[in-house]
Amino acid sequence: MNKYVIFDLDNCLSDDRERIKLIDWSAKTPSEKYAAYHARCGEDAPGNLAVFKQRVEYAGNVPIFLTARPESVRKETVEWIEKHLC
Repeated sequence: MNKYVIFDLDNCLSDDRERIKLIDWSAKTPSEKYAAYHARCGEDAPGNLAVFKQRVEYAGNVPIFLTARPESVRKETVEWIEKHLC
């Protein structure tokens, strides 16, 4: 029987420290506020890989990824997951 493990991406599995400074805190809408931040999501280094490997690879669980990233960066998000976590 498979067990599922839920992971968040930004600031959990995806090290977004370099992108945090791109958040426009003066913007009026969330889409404007995070536009530049999300646009660079494919450049993040992986973070917490030891936890990911322990929960998924070693324990045989199935990962489920959650994110608040917009649909506009789906391609970059999937490519990042495939590159760093598969």
